[in-house]
Amino acid sequence: MTNSTTARTVGAGKAGLNAGAGVIAGYGAASEYGFFELTLGRVDVGLSDVLDLGLQGAACIGYPGGWLGGEASCEWKVVDDPDSITLSVGGGFEYIYGPAVKAHLFIDSNLSYLPLYAAFKPRLYVATASNETDIVFLSCDLSAGINIEFSECFRFIADYTALFGDYCLPSVDSFGLGVQFIF
Repeated sequence: MTNSTTARTVGAGKAGLNAGAGVIAGYGAASEYGFFELTLGRVDVGLSDVLDLGLQGAACIGYPGGWLGGEASCEWKVVDDPDSITLSVGGGFEYIYGPAVKAHLFIDSNLSYLPLYAAFKPRLYVATASNETDIVFLSCDLSAGINIEFSECFRFIADYTALFGDYCLPSVDSFGLGVQFIF
């Protein structure tokens, strides 16, 4: 799924609702992949000013089509310097190619003339191969984009994400656009 959140948490007692879309394309052995992704939604709930819980789901239109997956995650903002960066760490569970445990690290630039962010998200999958033996493999996303905060209630996110897979995961790129409303 494309990235639809950054290092900035929504805040204590608030909720964030994200919607977005993206284009996902495979390369190399995965060149037959190419589809439009619709992020059905992401909901983040601020348990405190530095801790969010989030749920996200997405579907794809095109090949292979249908339900793309979902995730449940927790994000903890560990650095928030309004003159330099915001840094958050976290993790959770997702189901895209199969069940996975993931971690993530987000870094946002807080400079008004440079609203960039980057993310690193490694995942550990446990799946059953065609011979019914369990396999464990690792993949990771590297993301970069812009995060424009128009107000305390509205953010625009645009990103490029590269998925690096291992074993049976294709290597793919995605480009996504999204908005987040905080209330």
